[in-house]
Amino acid sequence: MKLYTSFLSIGILLGGIYFSLSPEEGLSVSSSSRSAITRVNDIDKSVEVFNFTAGINGDKVDLQWKVNGNDEINQFEIEKSTDGKNFKTAALVFGTDNPGTDNYMYYEKATDQKIQYRLKVIDKRGSGFYSQTIEVTPAQMNESRDYQAHL
Repeated sequence: MKLYTSFLSIGILLGGIYFSLSPEEGLSVSSSSRSAITRVNDIDKSVEVFNFTAGINGDKVDLQWKVNGNDEINQFEIEKSTDGKNFKTAALVFGTDNPGTDNYMYYEKATDQKIQYRLKVIDKRGSGFYSQTIEVTPAQMNESRDYQAHL
């Protein structure tokens, strides 16, 4: 169980379900198949990451994602890990400021290791959340040049 607080609201993450209570919205529960999130701070709920995919294209890993509430985004930190526990920032992708929905992508050289990727989404107030983790393995690279792992 994790407990999150912000000015006049409280949230609890239990087993992948986020429960929040605020004077403006009352009680809300979120567990979206489109974007499972872990909140860092209280971010505007209109921001959503979806269709987060990792594909193999030749000798490159191709990450792609879409965002609702794009004009609220400051940046994305692309994090990666070889053990699924210790993540390090691999790159920064800055928001485009386009209103509504926008598409993003990032490429990097593929390795012979299993790599997990996730996005840390930071809004213009400095609040943020993490996307679910997706994985690319060497076996998938050998099986198909067009493999895609979906969030």
